[in-house]
Amino acid sequence: MLQGESITASYQLLKTIVNHATSCVAAKDASGRYLFVNGQYERLFNISKDKFIGYLDADHFPAETADKFREADREVLRTKKVILLEEIVEIDGETRYFLSSKFPIFDEANKLIGTGVIATDITERKRLEIQLKKLAETDSLTEIMNRRKIFEIAEKELVKSMRYKLPFSLIMLDIDHFKKTNDRMGHLYGDRVLRTVAHLCRDSIRDADDVGRIGGDEFLITLPNTDASGALQLAQKLVTKIAQEQLLNGNPDAPIKTTVCGGVAELMECSCNIAELVNAADKALYNAKKHGRNRACLF
Repeated sequence: MLQGESITASYQLLKTIVNHATSCVAAKDASGRYLFVNGQYERLFNISKDKFIGYLDADHFPAETADKFREADREVLRTKKVILLEEIVEIDGETRYFLSSKFPIFDEANKLIGTGVIATDITERKRLEIQLKKLAETDSLTEIMNRRKIFEIAEKELVKSMRYKLPFSLIMLDIDHFKKTNDRMGHLYGDRVLRTVAHLCRDSIRDADDVGRIGGDEFLITLPNTDASGALQLAQKLVTKIAQEQLLNGNPDAPIKTTVCGGVAELMECSCNIAELVNAADKALYNAKKHGRNRACLF
């Protein structure tokens, strides 16, 4: 076999393998114009090879996506090294995640002439990671944050508030006589009460605030950039709102009234760590119970 025929055969073999790869494979020149795309690239984006070759990313992708692709290509051209990164692309209205290896391409004279990419679709893996992360941070019954996550956020907000000398407050809520309600009405009804209180809290706070379930019938609300007065006002609003929510126990003529106690504490008044601040809010909560329940008190 002649040398030229051997090269041609090797090229066709390599091209066949690359075109049947499940990863996206492409090459661009130094200006960012496509020199090659494999079959998976065409299938995934539903764009023929002829529409890619000689064109830029900006000709096919939204500006933000094209800019990110170009930025990564420039980094490869600048460093002449392989880079590994996760990329997000919208395809037919669906968010897809890719693990991309981008690398420099040199000619026979070792001159840098462009960049290549091998991108593997990791969307399903990414979705599973997101789902597992959500499960690890969410209280399954109420669908708000669990104890670990809300305390993690509270700690971060406290540190930020101390650094920038901003007010920061907490509200602790506890459902009045919840054990008696559970014993009298059953756990299914008790679960319904917990979900209702959680959702009322979540719907009453700002985007910057967070709420989590920290115990059986205890909830914690973090309030960045909020002083004690503002936090107490919100706590009283929640106490009133929850008391007005009448839950049916299967009998429309005999709805049951649920009430809560609230305890409020502000960072600048009492402590410098989250444990002390939570303890202060807990003491205020105890004071609310002591004075008749269905009320909020300030530490």
